[in-house]
Amino acid sequence: MATTQELLCHAIRSNLTVIFTKDGDGDEDPRVGEPHLLFVSTTGKVLAAIFQTGGYSSSGSLPEWRNFDVDTISVLPGPETAFTPRADFNRNNPMYAKIVCERS
Repeated sequence: MATTQELLCHAIRSNLTVIFTKDGDGDEDPRVGEPHLLFVSTTGKVLAAIFQTGGYSSSGSLPEWRNFDVDTISVLPGPETAFTPRADFNRNNPMYAKIVCERS
């Protein structure tokens, strides 16, 4: 069985949306997003840069860019829908200094 990190890297390299939950979401609607990159934060955590387009949001503000701790999310099975990478994604942001996986 693939790990969350492996599933996210596959989705990133294939430009596929993901359906996922985050620890603490409860029984709310699963989140939907377009993963663009996995990176290591300054605290050593692997984070996923995801443009969240739907599903649960504690702030209610969607769509929006969010960084999710890979250890706190679970990718759910669902339709693999292709997306076009967003032009507003800034790959050169200094926070992305340590890349785990990105589009080829």
